[in-house]
Amino acid sequence: MRRSDPELYHLALTLSGRQSISHGRRDALVGVGDLLLYDTSHPCDASAFPDDGGAVEGIVVNVPRAAIPFSAAKVDRLFGLPLPGSTGMGALLSQFLTRLEPESDSCRAQDAIRLGGVTADLITAFLAHHADTEDGVPPESRQQALTAGIHSFIERNLGDPELSPAAVAACHHISVRYLHRLFQPQGVTVSAWIRQRRLERCRRDLADLRLSDKSIGFLTARWGFVHASEFTRAFRRAYGIPPSAYRQEALHGEQCTDRQQRAPSGPDDLEPR
Repeated sequence: MRRSDPELYHLALTLSGRQSISHGRRDALVGVGDLLLYDTSHPCDASAFPDDGGAVEGIVVNVPRAAIPFSAAKVDRLFGLPLPGSTGMGALLSQFLTRLEPESDSCRAQDAIRLGGVTADLITAFLAHHADTEDGVPPESRQQALTAGIHSFIERNLGDPELSPAAVAACHHISVRYLHRLFQPQGVTVSAWIRQRRLERCRRDLADLRLSDKSIGFLTARWGFVHASEFTRAFRRAYGIPPSAYRQEALHGEQCTDRQQRAPSGPDDLEPR
């Protein structure tokens, strides 16, 4: 390797196919959902094995060594080992990366900086878990990882009408008070965040031609709204138009961009749960 080597860690997530990796003295076969850590300071050979004649696809994140706040010796033990991306911290990191990748082109420069920090925090927490060390992980990184995990949990459970701050806190073994403290920097309450995400899911469904045969009541119920009147009021307050009118505009190809830009941004835009 050149002296100008940038000393980067590479964390690769396999999305399809398999890969055979030789890094240092280790050989590994990684499949779909596996995460693999390697660096640019050691030779690395890889062979790809597509499934059914397709392509091997994946996401690779480049992380400067200096961004990982614990000793290189502890991280180096993980080189060339397939790390599971389907459970625990691995699942959280994998879900974040797969959702981030298609949206990256639409992010502003300021968004990219913030998302880079969140990504580094999640990777730090993930590596700390597998290196069996919490010594060098800053409290901010652990807090960011916990917040990202809570967001992911909420997203997966929007259809549950019983989803509430108390339920979220219980599932993450924290108090409701601490949960609210985690959401303070976002300028939105937990209940308002849940409602905001539900409204956005409903808005997308209302504009989806493939769901045009489904009633508005069906679409709202699948995202956790129990009462139609409650949903109608919340939707109109958020987007400035009744859901039925929005659906008619969207399905007939009229421009709804202005409506979408009026999505709720804080607790004042939303009714409390």
